[in-house]
Amino acid sequence: MQRREFLSIALLLPTLANSSSTQAKAYQIIEAVIHHMFAHTRYQKAIYEANIIGFISTTINHHSYDKDIKAFILHHSLELDRVNNHKFLDASFFRKELMLRSYERYHMGQNWLYEIQTLAFEAIFSAPIYGVNVDKKFWKLLGTEGGKPLPTKRYIDV
Repeated sequence: MQRREFLSIALLLPTLANSSSTQAKAYQIIEAVIHHMFAHTRYQKAIYEANIIGFISTTINHHSYDKDIKAFILHHSLELDRVNNHKFLDASFFRKELMLRSYERYHMGQNWLYEIQTLAFEAIFSAPIYGVNVDKKFWKLLGTEGGKPLPTKRYIDV
């Protein structure tokens, strides 16, 4: 991470922490990006029905989650919207694709999309106890059973 990028994120962290509406907007953007990533796939319906954003919010707000990565994720979701004149959420599928492809070319944008994708996959492949993979829906879609033994307690609660 370049010094300027680090400083801008460091300065933004207190703002994000104190503004629930700013965080809510960041989570809306993250959810829209995840829905876009899986649009036009056989997983689209399951993705829309799953509480992936709840999983992500719980994960990145956990005390053990790296604060810098959390700031990076939230900052860049808002930055994606800012560089697109705050029109990302209302954009058509085609327009969102162009916005994301453009943002991906920015080196931090590519890293941000990687983090979002990683968190989405963690949610999708998680044990049903975490509330996203209800009734092992995603495992069934992929024709797998998941790992054994399944957890009986959520790690996040430990």
